[in-house]
Amino acid sequence: SFGLARQRVLIYAWHPLVVWEFAGSGHLDAIAIAFIALALLAHRKNADIATGVALAGATLVKFFPLVLLPALYKRWSWKLPLAFTITIVVAYLPYLSVGPRAAIGYLPGYANEQGLISGDQFYVLSLARKLFGANVPTAAFIIFAFVLMSAIAAWVLLRDRGGDSYLKRAVLLATAVTILFAPHFSWYFAWLVPFLCFMPLVSLFYLTAASFVLYGTWLGDTPNQMFRLNSFLYVPFALLLVVELLVKRRRSAAIGAPGSQNNCGIAAPEMTTGSQESLER
Repeated sequence: SFGLARQRVLIYAWHPLVVWEFAGSGHLDAIAIAFIALALLAHRKNADIATGVALAGATLVKFFPLVLLPALYKRWSWKLPLAFTITIVVAYLPYLSVGPRAAIGYLPGYANEQGLISGDQFYVLSLARKLFGANVPTAAFIIFAFVLMSAIAAWVLLRDRGGDSYLKRAVLLATAVTILFAPHFSWYFAWLVPFLCFMPLVSLFYLTAASFVLYGTWLGDTPNQMFRLNSFLYVPFALLLVVELLVKRRRSAAIGAPGSQNNCGIAAPEMTTGSQESLER
């Protein structure tokens, strides 16, 4: 359906994180991934309402998929956001009888338990505290993360939307929010695995596969312990990503350079002035 080789689905099906966390542990993130796949497929078929409903389904399971909205939204179209909003509201209506606070369940306690309040959860914040001192407030990082994600979302919304560019932008949004949030448990990285089928990046594969290192910790570990484990996860990812971007840029420059290879892989000679005149005659 996406014009790609069917074998690419094996990247997801055989990924060790997917096998371990879903087939082995049964985490419900698999449901969110199913809805994300439906949303991507519906967007490809220009079904805005179905895209909104599917994306809302994913967001109702996990909050992360919400960031994909800018990548799937068609400028000046009301169908997707309306379908998304209605689906969220209708799904929450049966639970509002217990009150708005009770409807969100254990979310406030989870935020405190996971170090979201203290900031210990966030690797980027921990790195900033290491570099600039421990006085960097959590609120400052939250504002920074919000501004950064807003800037990425604005860039995505303002860019041209031809072809399958929405897939690349979805990968960008999903990866950015995951890195900023820096989940404490490896299964939170599993929602990135389907995007490897569209963009098989070595850096992204490392990030998802190496997330198993987080099993070396648990709640109650010291900030220094978490920082060391997260460094093993994020520093190689960043280095691999930089290398991939440099290689891609170099290849793009080589393709656009005079004398670059043609579609047959043969170097095309530059046309001289004499040969141009001969063609004109």
